[in-house]
Amino acid sequence: MRKQTPLRVLGTPDTLIEQIRLRAEQDLQFPIAFEPLDGIDVQQRAVMEPGSFDVLDHWSVTAELAWTAGTLAPIRTDRIDDCDVLLGISDNSPFWQAISNGKGTAPGRKLFVQPDGTLSKDPTGFLSMMPTVHNMDSFGYCVDQVDAVPEQESWGWLLSNRFRGRIALTAHPSIGIVEVALAAQALGLIKFNDVGNLTVDEIDRLVEVLIDLKRRGHFAGLWASTDEIVQIFEERNVILSTIWSQGIMALRARKFEIRNANPREGYRGWLDGLALSAALEGEQLDHAYRFLNWWQSGWPGSVMARYGIYTTRPDKVEKQLAPAEWAYWYAGKPASEVLFDNSGSPIVRAGQSRNGGSYETRLGAVVVWNTVMNEHNYVTRKWNEFVLALNQ
Repeated sequence: MRKQTPLRVLGTPDTLIEQIRLRAEQDLQFPIAFEPLDGIDVQQRAVMEPGSFDVLDHWSVTAELAWTAGTLAPIRTDRIDDCDVLLGISDNSPFWQAISNGKGTAPGRKLFVQPDGTLSKDPTGFLSMMPTVHNMDSFGYCVDQVDAVPEQESWGWLLSNRFRGRIALTAHPSIGIVEVALAAQALGLIKFNDVGNLTVDEIDRLVEVLIDLKRRGHFAGLWASTDEIVQIFEERNVILSTIWSQGIMALRARKFEIRNANPREGYRGWLDGLALSAALEGEQLDHAYRFLNWWQSGWPGSVMARYGIYTTRPDKVEKQLAPAEWAYWYAGKPASEVLFDNSGSPIVRAGQSRNGGSYETRLGAVVVWNTVMNEHNYVTRKWNEFVLALNQ
């Protein structure tokens, strides 16, 4: 019997989960190899080495960068099951409305490949990536150590003297710069013309604020992965940090009383998806399309729901979740019983409600999307200056 070549999927540990890989192999009947890396490393590989992966599983901004670099192949919509339902264009679904609007690189505006090779929101027969999961991120804090009124939660807390020395930030430049910009604007330190697309002068002023705060011992550290944010909370006396939903659930599983803030300024939104390497062909290309369609089956979405993450086919996910899980994770209702993560650890108490409310409410509160700014390279360079100052 011929030994099959594994389908190579490049991404981060947040979605390249072993439980998902094993189930995909079982259902699809061909070998699959996951290569989880730090998000920054994934971006570099996606742009520089298309031959090193078959499928890219990462953020929409990474797909945009890789598309510009010519390392991705267009995805044929006629090979994606129920593509119209997936995107929600024909019924102008809350999902399509959200990803097509807002500051930053709203992912819907860069989703379709146009005849001239550019990306836009105008539907064609080709996608730059197939959307899979998305969420609305903010920051988290220890409710037993922060005396706070939830209605007053603000991005400004990241730069507030009130929490000096006990704050952590993400290390990712394109994400971190947006979050601290929201914080600086919330405190009235800087007013930005477009928080999703800063000018050189605005970037300089913002990084000056950050380095000055660093000199006064404001920040306790940076993190680049879920494992790192858990370690920071456990080892560095941190009580407040920018955080992704996976980090919230991982900390709750370790008995931390963490609240995922619902900032009055709005959330930072992100969209993840699957993209195809430009080097794909033959049987591997067929396998890649089967893997993309498998992600719509509902079961992978049920796994991601227990990390607090939404998928683009909630209608199928609902059939895979217990009624109490669906009511909490998607409908925003109080948990009728204790809810558990995918490993069986309790993460939601009976009676607890999801911060921010229902899926539609949280999606509608996105104020800015992950973004590739016009000055992306300058953002990266200046952010690295801040990181260097932080480590000195």
